[in-house]
Amino acid sequence: MNSTSIAPSSSPSTVQKQAAALGALVHRSAWATSNPNPLTRLALHNVRSAFGECVEVVADILQAKGGRTLRQLLLLLKPEMDASTVRAALLVLMQHSLVSFQPSTNIYNFHLEAALRILRWPRYLECTKKFVDETAAWVLESLMLQGRWRTVDLLTHVSAPKKSDRYTSREQVLQALYKLVQMGCVIPAKPLASPLDEEEEQELIVDCKVTEEPLTKRVKIEEPFSTNEENYEDFTIIALLEGSAHYKATLPVDTVWKVNAAYFHDRLRANTLGKLVHERFGGKIPSCGSFVQAALLHRLTLKHGKQHSERIDASLFTPQDVIQHMPKPVLQTLEKRSGGVLNNLTLSLQELSRLQHPTVLRLHADDLFEVDITSLMEYLHKRMAHKIVCDRSGETAGRILSILSVLGSLESDKIAQHAMVPVKDTREILHRMYRQNYLELMTLNRSASTSMQHYVWSVSEQFSQVIVRDTAHALYNLRLRRQRQVQVGKEWIERAQRAAVTEENDHETDRVNYQKFCVGLERLDHAVLQLDEMLMVLRDFQLR
Repeated sequence: MNSTSIAPSSSPSTVQKQAAALGALVHRSAWATSNPNPLTRLALHNVRSAFGECVEVVADILQAKGGRTLRQLLLLLKPEMDASTVRAALLVLMQHSLVSFQPSTNIYNFHLEAALRILRWPRYLECTKKFVDETAAWVLESLMLQGRWRTVDLLTHVSAPKKSDRYTSREQVLQALYKLVQMGCVIPAKPLASPLDEEEEQELIVDCKVTEEPLTKRVKIEEPFSTNEENYEDFTIIALLEGSAHYKATLPVDTVWKVNAAYFHDRLRANTLGKLVHERFGGKIPSCGSFVQAALLHRLTLKHGKQHSERIDASLFTPQDVIQHMPKPVLQTLEKRSGGVLNNLTLSLQELSRLQHPTVLRLHADDLFEVDITSLMEYLHKRMAHKIVCDRSGETAGRILSILSVLGSLESDKIAQHAMVPVKDTREILHRMYRQNYLELMTLNRSASTSMQHYVWSVSEQFSQVIVRDTAHALYNLRLRRQRQVQVGKEWIERAQRAAVTEENDHETDRVNYQKFCVGLERLDHAVLQLDEMLMVLRDFQLR
């Protein structure tokens, strides 16, 4: 998306001068606020990478100062940014649901969670390719880049011939969008509107020197395609929409659509919990992970899709409900056993409900079950936190954390006894974890004498928040490292592109350097994906 850039300041800051002298990577705007929260810095970096410096500055001001009107934003950002630039940045943020507008107070509010989800877009696309097809992923990608789109505009853009070899017929695009809407991947969104009061409108007119048209008119940030006609409509697509009854009812011509991030988070959670159950109990009950995943997909369909359940509680399911969501190889395996698919599935679910640590299923009746999402997510959080502590402080530290989580508050001697580690080493590890804010130290006074004081260690109440903060900080640093690597290897990328066109620049040394550069980027991308998945599990997945 095209973003408006900020005009350079006449007096650069000291940070900019030092960065220019040392050749460092300037990853934040000179006018951005200094926010120490790693989650906020990560979210703003996502905004900057996707939409540019101008949009990041406006988002940063809204995040740091809270809700602000347009006039207040202009006062905070003058003279670096004029009114038209600020308004264009706000429209970009509103287009992608990063900022909401309250007409009653004319206040703009920034949504941190939506900015953090920008890093998940590739996961959403990969998930769509697996359970739908590539055409649906192409429709979803176009909608992500635009933020929100009318039905006709979206279909026209996706089905229009591109410079690349990708061409998709209108019927295929229409069918893909219909599937996405039916499943709940795409949901209707209210059209953007940002009315101004009279004083703000007059101020913008003076600043922008625009009098040809009112500023309350809806502005498109990026035209989906070029045309000579002012209000172009593809009548072929309109005819396809209105010619079919189910298309006409589900896909109105003027409906504005946006991506439903909650659907994809629930879908990714179903995949993650299915893998967890398979790793934990796959040796006892074959295909148990597929059973849990199918049950969660059934719940997902009832929550976000067009289907409705006769039961009041959508979390309850029967074996018949999950059969349609199970993989074909699993159904074929159950069918080969004596008793048929339904009987074998019921027996497997009943056996799975008797397993503990963690509890997987709850049995409400003979054939009525419920996935214990809270128990599974708590177990997954503990296992992931244990892995983080082990990677950062060692296996002994992870063992001590598990002991304190189960037994509660203990003295260092008791901890050393349970962990089977010398007392001296145990105390060093305890103080190291205390400095990392993983543990808390309490002093118990039994008398006025200092010799009768007892020091008790326990897991910090802020342990979960510390883990999330450290993960976000590591992810933010890796994103900066990758950005720096791309900047350093820009010359190699250009040489590789020129070598593809002509053989004059095709040298063995360039190929070796480019391959090493690509391997380094792949490692960084892999680490970023792992940390993002960890952050998603620890923070974004709902426990119910």
